[in-house]
Amino acid sequence: MIEDNPADARLTRELLREADQLAVELVHADTLSRGLACFDERSFDAVLLDLSLPDTSGIEGVTRVNEASPLIPIIVLSGQVNEEVAIAALHEGAQDYLIKGQGDGYLIGRTIRYAIERKRIETQLVEAKKAAEAGDRAKTDFLANMSHELRTPLNAIIGFSSMMSTEMRGPLGHAAYKEYAEDIHQSGCHLLEVINDILDLSKISVGKFDIDAATISLPAVIEDCLHMVHMKAEAAGLEMIIDASPDLPSLCADERIIKRILLNLLSNSIKFTEKGHVRVSACAASDGGISLSVEDTGIGISAAALPRLMRPFVQADGSLARKYEGTGLGLSLVKSMVELHGGSIELSSELNVGTTVTLHFPAERTGACPMTIDPHPMAGLGPDPAYMAAQ
Repeated sequence: MIEDNPADARLTRELLREADQLAVELVHADTLSRGLACFDERSFDAVLLDLSLPDTSGIEGVTRVNEASPLIPIIVLSGQVNEEVAIAALHEGAQDYLIKGQGDGYLIGRTIRYAIERKRIETQLVEAKKAAEAGDRAKTDFLANMSHELRTPLNAIIGFSSMMSTEMRGPLGHAAYKEYAEDIHQSGCHLLEVINDILDLSKISVGKFDIDAATISLPAVIEDCLHMVHMKAEAAGLEMIIDASPDLPSLCADERIIKRILLNLLSNSIKFTEKGHVRVSACAASDGGISLSVEDTGIGISAAALPRLMRPFVQADGSLARKYEGTGLGLSLVKSMVELHGGSIELSSELNVGTTVTLHFPAERTGACPMTIDPHPMAGLGPDPAYMAAQ
């Protein structure tokens, strides 16, 4: 107990003794400095602290005790009936605030017990948070190292298999070898795409994924992306439709990320649509922002599965015997990348009718980017090289 008034100190001691609720060994210090010196000599379960002391006054005492021993619960026992002071004390780390003369020993005893328990739980939560943050850092470091170790041989696999499939150095000698090389190339590109997605999700989760914003034309970006997937759409017999408003304002965004978002959505639509069309629409929203949507006439998604699809590694059909391959990272990545731009995503679908994914970019993302934006280069982003090579 840090209390400069001997009478108040004796009264608190007697109240606790009469209550006989818990075995208390009370060590008394009459100044803050002497109280803090006690922490160097032994450990304590709790501190009863007066706010008016010879060497300090007000909330500073709570701050200094908390800094000296952050694991010890602090109970302010003060003569000040002031709600603002009480709230300030709690904000600085006190567990409770009692008014002298307004409680008996039972109240003080219960307060001490509860404060100790609350501090114990708080400490556990802090330790759990630190452990989780350390786990996140370890995961990010591991994924960064893993991606480097896997990307290095994959680059060779993709590069040499591409040379073999195109017979750059001459014929392979047997038609089957060319097919094998193409299969190796496609598998390597797919594996690289998965690695990139996992690493990017990890970067986003720990706030290490930056965007390089610039003023872009959304209709031009849509044209580029449709050009990249047109061969796959033609092979599937699908009609690709662009419905972009001619007076659409420019967008302040990272063009490489926007293309990646759109390519991801277009690939999904083409993969899950057996006949009909895929439509890309862009228009000004009522709130001054921009809406971008990809609509298809594919197999659709059940209402029960919709809420789960934004989570990483989740697919509408999670069975091992599912018809369509994929990691379940695509929509989660799209959602995270849109949110990095301050936007939002909406998913609507009906089985055997089709799916529409709508992205909304806020009004502050429309128009030219401010000149004060300082671009940050991003490694590993841009139109996915694995995806591009697979076209």
